[in-house]
Amino acid sequence: LALARFGVPVDSINNIIKDLDGNYWFVTPKDGLYRYSPSNKKTLHLLPGTQISDMAQAPSGFCWIIHSNGLLEKMDPHTQQIVSRDQVPTSSTSPYQLMADKDGDCWLFSSNDFQGIYCFNQRTKTFIHYDQNNGLNNNIVRGVVQDNQGLIWVGTDHGGLNIIDKQQKTFRYLTN
Repeated sequence: LALARFGVPVDSINNIIKDLDGNYWFVTPKDGLYRYSPSNKKTLHLLPGTQISDMAQAPSGFCWIIHSNGLLEKMDPHTQQIVSRDQVPTSSTSPYQLMADKDGDCWLFSSNDFQGIYCFNQRTKTFIHYDQNNGLNNNIVRGVVQDNQGLIWVGTDHGGLNIIDKQQKTFRYLTN
């Protein structure tokens, strides 16, 4: 396998992240994380045997890791230590995707489970759930990204784009 030359012996990868230090993180669905460092050409295996859905790095450098069971962990990438753990307040077992915004907060959703999107505020350690009952125009979320003004763009299935202003707590919609 081509991945074996980087010390990644698995054939299934959920995501690849290039961190702020230039390392590559391979997120695997059944065997944790692999971090490949191009500078020394070494691979480190972290959280072996765990089912990880996704990972994202915040601008401050720490990493968010979401497990398939909804366990959200904050990790220091330099020490590889988990510094906090929280559970997404849902019973879903669908794979999650996540995005870290410029404030270091984490946005989580599952494309397979139509539950809207969660925002985890890392400062207050609380989850805010956005769905059709409180702002989103569709619960089927397909993607999320933050623009240069700090607005959160949430792509939905048949709902177009939902634009969330975290500071003002407002929603706008772009539909076809």
